[in-house]
Amino acid sequence: MAHPKAKTEVASRSGVTMACLTTGLCLGVGLAAAQTTGEGGALFTLDLSNGASFETNSSGENETVAQTNVTLGLSSVTHRSRFEFSFGTGYEIRDDGESGFTDPNVSGAFGLFSRSSTLDLSFSRTETDIDGDVIIEDPVFGPLLIEDDGSREQSQIALNVATGIDAPLGFEGRLSRNQVINTGTSDPDLIDRTTLSYGGTIRMDVHPRISLRLNADRTETEEEGTDPTDREITRYGVNADIIVDPLWQARAGLSFDEIRTEQTVLGVTTVEVTDGIGIQLGAERTFRNGTLDLSYSREIERNGARDTFRVTRALDLPQGAALSWSLGLAAFENGDVSPLSAVSYTRPTPRGNFSFGLSQTGSVNADDDNIINTRLNAAYNAEINSRSSWSIDSALITNTSVSGTTGDVQRRQFGLGYNYALTQDWDLSARFSHRVTTRDDADDTRSNRVSLNLQRSFTFRP
Repeated sequence: MAHPKAKTEVASRSGVTMACLTTGLCLGVGLAAAQTTGEGGALFTLDLSNGASFETNSSGENETVAQTNVTLGLSSVTHRSRFEFSFGTGYEIRDDGESGFTDPNVSGAFGLFSRSSTLDLSFSRTETDIDGDVIIEDPVFGPLLIEDDGSREQSQIALNVATGIDAPLGFEGRLSRNQVINTGTSDPDLIDRTTLSYGGTIRMDVHPRISLRLNADRTETEEEGTDPTDREITRYGVNADIIVDPLWQARAGLSFDEIRTEQTVLGVTTVEVTDGIGIQLGAERTFRNGTLDLSYSREIERNGARDTFRVTRALDLPQGAALSWSLGLAAFENGDVSPLSAVSYTRPTPRGNFSFGLSQTGSVNADDDNIINTRLNAAYNAEINSRSSWSIDSALITNTSVSGTTGDVQRRQFGLGYNYALTQDWDLSARFSHRVTTRDDADDTRSNRVSLNLQRSFTFRP
C-alpha cells in the first residue's frame, strides 16, 4: 500500500513551517490585544497525545503506526472583543520505516462587537492524509465515501459585518474564500476547487411583527481537473419573517437564481445557463414541550429545480431526554422523487448518555447525478467508576444514486472504547473499531483497528 505521508512529506513540512510563522504572528497579536484591553486576559492551552495503533484489512496487509499530536491554543475574550487561535500537528513513525509530520492544522478568529454592530474574521487551514477508505466532508457534494491515497488540503477565510442590530434598519455583509487542493489522489469526486462568495442583506423591521430582508449573493467557483469548470451563481431575493401570534411564526421568501457554467471537455468549451425562481415557505408552531415546523422550498441547481417538502417536530421529553424528527420528499426536475427523513434522540442515564440519529439529504455530484446521502448512528457511554468509563458506537453511511451512472457506496462501522484517568492530569484511552465498505463496482473491503493513547491538557495564563 502506498503511503500518502511519504508522498506529501515535503508539502507537510512547508505547511508546518508556514503554520509556525503564522502561530508566532497571531500569538503576538493576541497578547497585544489582551494587554491593550486589560480585560479577561490571555489563556494558553496545550494538548498532548501519544499513542500507537495496529490495523489489518481484508487485503492481508497489516500496519502499525506510532503517533504524537500537539495542539497549541490561545484565546482572549472581553465584553468588546474576542480572539481565538489554534495550531496543531502530528508526527508519525510507521512500521515500514516511513516517518514525518502529518495533518497540520491552523485556525483563528477575531471579533469586535458593540450593542449595534459586529465584525467577525475567521480563517482555517487543514491538511488530511487519505489512506484507503475515508469519509470526506465535501462543502459542495456533502459526505463522500472515498477509497484513495494522497492528501487533501482545505483552507478558508471569512469576514462578516453587521450594523444596526438593535435598529429598525440594519445591514449585513459577508465575504468568504474557500479552497480545496488534492494531492496524489485519483477519485474523480476529489476535485480541486476555489470558491469566492460575497453578498449583503438589508433588514427592515416594517412592523413590530414583520421583518423584511433584501438579499444579494454571488458565488464564483473554479474547478480544476480533467474537465475544468467555472461556475457563477447569482441570487437576488426578498424574505419576510412574520410573528402571527405568540404561538405561530411564518416565513416566506422569493428569489431569482441564475447559474452560469463554463466547462472545457477535450479542448471544447461550452457555456450553460440555468435560471429560475426560488421559493421558501414555512411556518412554526410553539408548544409547551417543543416546536412543529412545516416547510417548502424550491432550489435552482445546475441540473434543474429541486422541490423539497418537510415536516419537523422537536420534543422535550421527561428526565432530560430530547427527540426531534422530520419527514419529507425531494422531487427533482427529471421526475425522480426521493424520501427525506431525520431522527435525533438523546437521553441521559444514571451513569452516562445514549444517543441515536438518522439523516437523509440530497446533493448533486461531479457527474451531475442526484445522490441521496444517508447516515444512521447510535452511541452509548457510561461511567464505570469515578476514574474510568466506556463507550460503544455504530454507524451506517450510504451514498445512493437516484439518477445517473454513479455506483452506490455503503459503509458499516462499529467501535468500542475505554477511558481511564491515570492521574488528575493524565488520561489513558483505548479503542477497537471494525469497518466494512461495499461498492457496486468493487469488492468489499474490511478492516480492524486497535489504538492506545496517552493524553494530557495544560492550561495557563501569562
